Amino acid sequence: MPGRYTEAKTALVQEPTDRARRERGLPPGPVWEK
Repeated sequence: MPGRYTEAKTALVQEPTDRARRERGLPPGPVWEK
């Protein structure tokens, strides 16, 4: 089970990663898998 730090960091990194993937025509994907 992820800790608070991991959850917060994942949320912070997920948005720019999804945006970069969208710009390249790729589907969104998780930056961290549980």
